[in-house]
Amino acid sequence: MNKKLLVVSASLGITLLTLSSYKNGPFPSEGNISGSGPKGATCTGAGCNSTGSSSNTFAMNASNGIVALYSDAGATSLVSGGYEPGKKYYVKLEAVNTSLLPKFGFQASCVSGASKVNAGTLAAIAGSNTVVRTGSINVIEHSTPLSISSTTYRTIFEWTAPPKGTGDVTFYVMVNAVNGTGTASGDQPSVGMTKVINEKPAASITENQISQEFEIFPNPCSNVINIKSNHTHALIYTIYDALGKEITGGMNQNLIDVATLQNGFYLIKIQNEQYQKLIPFVKQ
Repeated sequence: MNKKLLVVSASLGITLLTLSSYKNGPFPSEGNISGSGPKGATCTGAGCNSTGSSSNTFAMNASNGIVALYSDAGATSLVSGGYEPGKKYYVKLEAVNTSLLPKFGFQASCVSGASKVNAGTLAAIAGSNTVVRTGSINVIEHSTPLSISSTTYRTIFEWTAPPKGTGDVTFYVMVNAVNGTGTASGDQPSVGMTKVINEKPAASITENQISQEFEIFPNPCSNVINIKSNHTHALIYTIYDALGKEITGGMNQNLIDVATLQNGFYLIKIQNEQYQKLIPFVKQ
């Protein structure tokens, strides 16, 4: 049994392919081999490993599994508790192999439902040597062989979450580290791996978690509302009428024009990456 260890920690989904024949990625000759397609996580073309091998031990990150979400491109702010609909996240892959195979590649997909339809939008980060391939199920993969940095195989790509109500999504991942000799011999493919990411429940507009983080003035108001914040994070605001219907919203504004609102009672929800607060106000 091959005891070489490849430790995989992927922020959102990844597939490392054989780079012997498919040094620029397997698509379209092999199509989707991330595991979500009809052929599963296999690579059957000439010069490509036919299947992932369970004898090559791939260990998942104990905390994050093979896929984890991050809020920043540097992959330092781990997101927990699931995804928020429509929000952009970053996926990071980190792999360490005791034999230090010099090259690697990847392919990943994200789907939802029993019928496995695309969930969200995959995107390559500029300069990362990765590319999105579109098909019945979209995948992201290497566009050129990727090299290790010190002892670590690493790549990051973007994923924008699907709309509200999509529910749980599944990332399909196949990984392979390669020796770059031009043949499949000595390469270390994995079996297919998956991770389910839950959709976070929608926040209630009556939520008032933080009492001192945000203030508005004047209240009552006539033409504008000023937002006072104790933080430098970008602000997002949403205005609701007395029945809870969303009227308008925006972001990065400390001065909000409310001149066109009819006179009456409203609620404004102010939030950033850490806090949110619901404040009643009167337009007169």
